[in-house]
Amino acid sequence: MQLIRMLNTKRQNYEKPLALLVSIMLAVGSALAQQETYRITFTDKGPQPYAPGTALYLQTLRQFAPRTIARRTMHGVDPVVGYDDVQLYAPYLDSLRQRGITPFTASRWRNCVLADIDSATAVTLRSFSFVRAVQRTADVSYVLPSEPDRSIDRLGAHFDDCSPMRYGLSLQQNVLLNTPTLHEAGVFGQGVVVGIIDNGFRWRSNATFRNARVLGEYDVVYGDSITANDSNDVSNQDGHGTIVMSLIAGLTPDTLIGVAPGASFLLAKSEDMRGEFRREEDNYAVAMEWLERIGADVVTSSIGYRYFDSAQAVTPYDLFDGKSTFAAQAVNRAVAYGVVCVTAAGNDGQRPRTLITPADADSVISVGNVLQGGDTAARSSSVGPTADGRVKPDIMAMGVGVISGVAGGGFIYTGGTSMSAPQIAGCCALLKSLHPTAHSYEIRKALFQSGTLYPSKDTVMGFGRPDVAQAAALIGPCLAPPFVSQEGTSLRLTSTLFTNTNVTVTLRVLNGPRLNAQASATSTVSFVLPSSVFAASDTVEVRYEISTMDSTIVGRYPADTTFLLARNGVWTPCGGTMQHGLTDVPAFEETSSSMVIAPMPVDRSIRRIEVSGIDEQPHSISLSTVTGDRIDGITVLEYSNGRTVVGLPSLVPGWYVVSIATATAITSRPLLVR
Repeated sequence: MQLIRMLNTKRQNYEKPLALLVSIMLAVGSALAQQETYRITFTDKGPQPYAPGTALYLQTLRQFAPRTIARRTMHGVDPVVGYDDVQLYAPYLDSLRQRGITPFTASRWRNCVLADIDSATAVTLRSFSFVRAVQRTADVSYVLPSEPDRSIDRLGAHFDDCSPMRYGLSLQQNVLLNTPTLHEAGVFGQGVVVGIIDNGFRWRSNATFRNARVLGEYDVVYGDSITANDSNDVSNQDGHGTIVMSLIAGLTPDTLIGVAPGASFLLAKSEDMRGEFRREEDNYAVAMEWLERIGADVVTSSIGYRYFDSAQAVTPYDLFDGKSTFAAQAVNRAVAYGVVCVTAAGNDGQRPRTLITPADADSVISVGNVLQGGDTAARSSSVGPTADGRVKPDIMAMGVGVISGVAGGGFIYTGGTSMSAPQIAGCCALLKSLHPTAHSYEIRKALFQSGTLYPSKDTVMGFGRPDVAQAAALIGPCLAPPFVSQEGTSLRLTSTLFTNTNVTVTLRVLNGPRLNAQASATSTVSFVLPSSVFAASDTVEVRYEISTMDSTIVGRYPADTTFLLARNGVWTPCGGTMQHGLTDVPAFEETSSSMVIAPMPVDRSIRRIEVSGIDEQPHSISLSTVTGDRIDGITVLEYSNGRTVVGLPSLVPGWYVVSIATATAITSRPLLVR
């Protein structure tokens, strides 16, 4: 195990050490007295016409990731890119540069840029015909906008070690959300893109991120793609964001297992650790725009805004009404476009009205912090209600004694709602992986309904802790990736079904047979495909369908295609272990014997099982792997009235075949060891 250190967390706003802020402000105070940061808002985006089919529309459309277009289309956004999505008009920016003004932090959605200028230049700019407003970012200057115009491998994560998850020090933080149930089923967030907004990310220097798929990085502060510390940054600028990322993406057996390490990641650095500046909220809004535009499915932030340096105005709590601050507006816009947004409630304690923004946003999932027992809020966790009377936070996760990875390597225990929010974001990624066509509001609703306090909700605990496996079933019946093993000359496909309603699961072979099983609760559904289905080819196309009792199809796996099975194929979702009860569908070659093994599955520590349904005295028993290799050590301990007690040797997790021979027959049944 690597070195584990203790971290004393600071208050939420940005969690920057006070002494560091004082020293930095002394160093740069004289420079800030001459120039300040202003927000320059333009009147329009140029004279070109904009409507679906125009040149400007098509140019804008090409700037969006295909998965963003697909997500917006699924959520009914029409037109799929609006006028707010158009880039800022380049001649306006050129005009500023010609006057010695360097614009930065451009926001498409609010049609503005930031620039460091003096007050006289600000007055001059207000007279320009293409400038609508010039405002100091240090002031509170919110303007309510109009309402918005409304293969990643699909089967498995790619880990360098595919053994079952060993949670070690991170066990409790995972157990409180019931994430191991999904991990055991082979669900780790694969196929989902998670965006993180924070102060920086030094992810390359900690081995816990060795499996992390980072698709892109954006430093909004300096306008480049370097989110780790560089020469412009203060010490440990990237520390907080690295910790946050590790709670989703970390993967170090026996120490840290993140909630969704199989997801892909987009990293946005929006915080400037040299001080608490109001312009950082502009940075946040631009980071959210970028993440939405290039394809994030889930966005999480463990930062927020209320208090600032003495020269910067404090945001009045009356503006925390869910729609007034720039951060809340950006979150609400992203959610309207189909992104699931999560944020920390804040660490200002359980006095009423201690939230930070965007935790007040109408559509965000605001996360508070509970102790390790799971049912008591930490004293530091911020509470609502919002300015307009809504109950916040929404849900809770463990935020005391949380194990996480740090920049430079190693691990620490840390805490605060900053640690709670990424765990919930990881849960959202797991749910999105199981339900790729689910709308953002469906995922949000299911998490709330799975809370320990639901349907009650209060301003300290929200709905309580969610159960991510229960939430998966609440969204609708769904299947995890299949485990494929050989059983003689046949193939067995086993997959975890998440449901709380009566359904029929069908394994459909394209141009071949259909196998059915019924279930009414979360369980493991198993089918055997005989070798005869491969008579014409070494591969077949298959697909799962889930239907209600009236034959209405309510789910498919994969959601939009089939997958190929090879005649001799064996496949296990990386990290999965299959730990649920088994609903077995016999192979076509099997007899109608009523032989039943209990318990099923068998814990690897169990040394005795009971076999019922054998009406004759067994004279021999054998145990083999699914590939036919014989295993010694299985014995018949006793037999009485159709009940056989069998002794087992020590077995590693996996599928086995138990065969019992009597005077007249040999009967075989699969044995699943977890």
